[in-house]
Amino acid sequence: MIRKSLQLALIIFILVIGVVAVALFFYPERVESEIASINPDIKGIYVVDIDGNVSITRDNSSTLHITVYARGLLTLLSNIKVSFYTSNDILYVYVRAPINFFQSVNICLELPTNYFKNVTVNVINGEIYLYNISSRLIYLESDNGLIKLSSTNVSEGYIFTSNGVINLENSGANFLNAVVRNGEIILNFTKNYPNSTYLIMVSNGNIKVYTNVPMNIFPTVDNGEIYLNGERVSSIPGSGTNSSKPVIHALVGNGEIQIYYTNS
Repeated sequence: MIRKSLQLALIIFILVIGVVAVALFFYPERVESEIASINPDIKGIYVVDIDGNVSITRDNSSTLHITVYARGLLTLLSNIKVSFYTSNDILYVYVRAPINFFQSVNICLELPTNYFKNVTVNVINGEIYLYNISSRLIYLESDNGLIKLSSTNVSEGYIFTSNGVINLENSGANFLNAVVRNGEIILNFTKNYPNSTYLIMVSNGNIKVYTNVPMNIFPTVDNGEIYLNGERVSSIPGSGTNSSKPVIHALVGNGEIQIYYTNS
C-alpha cells in the first residue's frame, strides 16, 4: 500500500514538473526598449539573429523601437545579448542567446521611416518579415525558416532560404531574385506592379502564384508539371513583352509551378 502511494506521489511529482517545464518553455517574456539616442534618419539596416525571428516594419512614432521576445526554458531576458549601434547611418543589430535552453529569441524593429538604401538580414533557424518597407537594395537569407515580404518595394532584391518558404505579398521590385532549396515560393498579387521583374527558382519544391492582375509569366520545369487554374499546361497564354505587366521567370527542378488567376 505504501509502495503504491509512493509510486502515485512520484507520478504526480513528475507530471507537475512536466507541466511547469512546458509552461516555462512556451511562455514568452518580452522587453521593449525605445532607443531615442539613435539617429532616426537611418539609411540602412543590418541584422543578425541566431535561432529567432526578425521583423522590420514602419511605425508612426518618431523614434526607433527595438522589441525582443525570448521564448524558452528558463528564459531570462537579462541573459540575452542584444547589441546595436549605428555607423555611417546604418543600424547594426546583433541578437544571440548565451545558452542552448532558448527556443528562440525574436526581434522586432519599428522605424520612423520606411525608405532605406539597403536592408540586410541573416537568420539561422528562424523567420524574416518585412512590412511596408522600401529599399534600394535588400539581401535576406534564412536557413530553416520563412521569409515574407508584404507591401514592400525594392529596386533590387536577393532572397535565399534552405528548407523553408519565401512569401511575396503585394511587393514590387525592379528586379528581385528569390531562391529556395527544398521548399516553396508563394507570390500573391492583388495590385499591379508594372516594370517589375521576378526571377524565382526552386530546387525540390513548388512555386505558387496567385494573382488577379495580368502578368507575363514564363515557367520552366525540370522533372515536374505546370498548372494554370488547376489544368496542366506547357506555357501561360497572354504572356509576352508587354512592359505594363509584371514579369515572372519561374524555374523549378523536381516540383510544380501552379498559377491561379483569382479573378477568372
